[in-house]
Amino acid sequence: MLPRAVSLRPTAIRSLPEELPAPSEFLNPPPGYGPVPFWFWNAEMEGAEVRRQVREMAEKGCSGAFLHARHGLQTPYLSPEWFSLVRASVEEAAACGFQLWLYDEDNWPSGTAGGAVTAGHPEYRARYLQVRDALAEQASVTLLPEGELLGAWAIPMDPEGEASGDAVPLSPGDDGRIHFDPPDGRWRVCVFTVGDGGYVDLLNPEATGRFLHLTHDRYAEAVGEHFGRCVPGIFMDEATLISIWDVRDPRALPWSPRLPREFQVRCGYDLREHLPALVAAVPGAARVRCDYFSTLGALYAEGFLKPVQAWCAAHGIASTGHLLCEEP
Repeated sequence: MLPRAVSLRPTAIRSLPEELPAPSEFLNPPPGYGPVPFWFWNAEMEGAEVRRQVREMAEKGCSGAFLHARHGLQTPYLSPEWFSLVRASVEEAAACGFQLWLYDEDNWPSGTAGGAVTAGHPEYRARYLQVRDALAEQASVTLLPEGELLGAWAIPMDPEGEASGDAVPLSPGDDGRIHFDPPDGRWRVCVFTVGDGGYVDLLNPEATGRFLHLTHDRYAEAVGEHFGRCVPGIFMDEATLISIWDVRDPRALPWSPRLPREFQVRCGYDLREHLPALVAAVPGAARVRCDYFSTLGALYAEGFLKPVQAWCAAHGIASTGHLLCEEP
């Protein structure tokens, strides 16, 4: 099937503003068109110094800055001292006509509140689907699952290494091991387990609620009267389904305790019975993969992006930032 044609109708093109800036404005841009850099807080921060730096950025033509906790920070993140310094910076920004954007995390990726979201709440930690496999050809294969076992299958393979038929489910023995004696031909034995990560489960809206309470609510308490004025918004940085800083397995796939139930409700069948489709071109794999990633995208939006955006909208500030390849 050929890919669907992309519409290039003029109505799909964003129109230019009716009045373009005068050439002189490009030579001498008015306030508001200056750079807005990340402002790294990466030392023992002091009130007088942060005020001085705000003034200097304003004097040098910066329109604003993103206040960013960064590697090297010695002031305890989200501590009373932290918020006192944030308030000093915002007050100086208000006096200078400077826009000071907030940043929602200690370094990145967003969602952990510097690790506080999962501290004492292991149920909020990220999970991931891990696959361990081995080729079976004229010799038996035995694999020991590591982590919570979701299922195991033997997949028939053609000479080119592609799946040539339906996956055959396997059961663990009394010792917990998966054993397979192959019939004729080549087979790929796959064992699927759930692994624990140290990052936060972004598919869980309760985890996001804790993140917003620990971070955003406290910024509102500290400088909320400046929201929508010299504090225009808050930056979200690379909140990702699998953090590359957390899971080193390049074949790991996103997972959550919520995923099987939500997948069943939204797609009408049990994902756990079709896991081989995520790693091999077994019959029906295209549908399973589309349903899997569509469900992940919906849960990601519902569990993290929408609550964050709703909080910002309710408090009169913008929600901005960028992702880590989760964009469609």
